[in-house]
Amino acid sequence: MLRPKIKKYLDKLGPEKIKPGLKRIKLLLKWLGNPQQKLRAIHISGTNGKGSTLAFLASILTEAGYQVGTFTSPHLIKVNERIGINLKPIPDCDLEKLLIRIKPLAKRIEKETTFGHPTYFEVLTAAAFEYFSWKKLDFSLIEVGIEGKFDATNVINPIISIITSADLDHQEYLGSTLNSVIKEMASVIKPGFPLVTAVKNPQALNFIKKKAKNKGALLFQVGKDVTWEEVSFNLKKQVFHYNGLFNNWKNLEISLLGEFQLSNACCALATVELLIEQGWEIKESSIRRGLKKACWPGRLQIIKEKPLFIVDGAHNPEAAQILKKAIYRHFPSRKIIFILSILKDKDVEGILKILAPIASLVIATEVDSPRATKLNDLYEMVLSYNNQVLKAKKINEAIQLAFLKAGFNSLICATGSLLTVGETLSQIENLKRKIGKDNIKKLAKR
Repeated sequence: MLRPKIKKYLDKLGPEKIKPGLKRIKLLLKWLGNPQQKLRAIHISGTNGKGSTLAFLASILTEAGYQVGTFTSPHLIKVNERIGINLKPIPDCDLEKLLIRIKPLAKRIEKETTFGHPTYFEVLTAAAFEYFSWKKLDFSLIEVGIEGKFDATNVINPIISIITSADLDHQEYLGSTLNSVIKEMASVIKPGFPLVTAVKNPQALNFIKKKAKNKGALLFQVGKDVTWEEVSFNLKKQVFHYNGLFNNWKNLEISLLGEFQLSNACCALATVELLIEQGWEIKESSIRRGLKKACWPGRLQIIKEKPLFIVDGAHNPEAAQILKKAIYRHFPSRKIIFILSILKDKDVEGILKILAPIASLVIATEVDSPRATKLNDLYEMVLSYNNQVLKAKKINEAIQLAFLKAGFNSLICATGSLLTVGETLSQIENLKRKIGKDNIKKLAKR
């Protein structure tokens, strides 16, 4: 556990507070000695899929014997998840050391400039860069926060950039049109360095092509330069053939579910091929093991089998459409019970329009966040698409209600945001401790 003083400092900053701009992070990093300049970074952007792509890449590079740092957001349960080395979260003692070092510098910025105190995300970004610099890693895999030229991670000079997908999200910061969003996303393209993308939207893809050409960045497209063929899938794995830039690998296996994960895996594999071309030794055996072992919690994750219970962090219409397709693919003919809480700064109507009509029951609830759509408002909005809807004040109540309503052929899915996923995972563990696994099973059968 982080010491109360340190935890209080982070909590006071507030994960939800976003202040675009690079002045604070640049000054903070300057006073830390610019650790980001010492990193061999790979920058991963995209509306959806960036976390899974990072997980595949980190797993492969770790299997190949390299020291690999990962910086992701948000966390599901504990802040340490955001910063890791070789797929292990940063220990409390190391995170405390970093924050004790950063805290006075951040307060000095607030006191001596007009920029204001660095945000929660900026403080953790600086902590990650400093940590990775301390550890002298082979690679640092950096996931963007809200995208855009003013994202705190956009101070790095990556050796490879990745854009997984492009759709509307964070409109209040990135703009309300796809054009404005992709313009911000394309800021990860750096002059002279390769770019891998799985973006399919023709409008967005054309913009990326032009930007890459203007920057002198070699562009590699998943779906054109890199393709895959599906072999088989079940609830444990997906098998596919990979036709790559320089290699063709047969019968590769991933444990993450959903056809969209094949695209994410190919983004990672294309990046691996580029690293091999740059002289890094990564054997086929490491690639196979890394893909198979890759894990990314909260994305079409099965957390119970009886009743069948999954969590998924779908928080925008594109992700909701992906979730819907994955449910039909992996769980056909199931009666779907959604536990649903969506943040009010997201496209709530867009998500509901896709998910609510396919449910036999929607349990509307409210996560513990000021950004959450109020329960009564969400309930009324769901009614526009499905009249089989119930209310639960808290996630734990929603879970128990879902267990009571679930039948033999039901699928319970908690979704709408990563906060929904995080609270669900925490509450499932709490329920196990309080009433025991056997009683959970009894609840499910009632």
